[in-house]
Amino acid sequence: MDEDDLKAVAVELTVTETVNYTFPVTVEIPGAIAESPEDLAGYLEDHEDQWLDELPIDGSVGYLTITERSVDEAKLLPEPSESFTTATAPYGDEDGEADEKDCARHDELRSGDRGDALALTEELVAAARDDA
Repeated sequence: MDEDDLKAVAVELTVTETVNYTFPVTVEIPGAIAESPEDLAGYLEDHEDQWLDELPIDGSVGYLTITERSVDEAKLLPEPSESFTTATAPYGDEDGEADEKDCARHDELRSGDRGDALALTEELVAAARDDA
């Protein structure tokens, strides 16, 4: 492969990551667990509602460590055009068609930071749940 003959292309990647989070959080635990710290992890695993909302999923505060990453799939995307279509927009209206608002939101998120990508992921998950 000739590294001097590189071409910029748009791709869609499917990536799997194994992530460790180490972060401080305040939780309420029974007195018996406080007296038996070896049972703490099991208790918190069974009661994730006490800490899950505090999980720093974007790594913005430095509590995230990626221990493994693999590219599971890669697809070439069509060349970009002046406007997005339903094939390239991340979501569309109820009729499945992407409109100017959808395309503007897509452009805004594509140009943003990792937090914006997280916001897009959350929007897509919520939309998928609504459709189910």
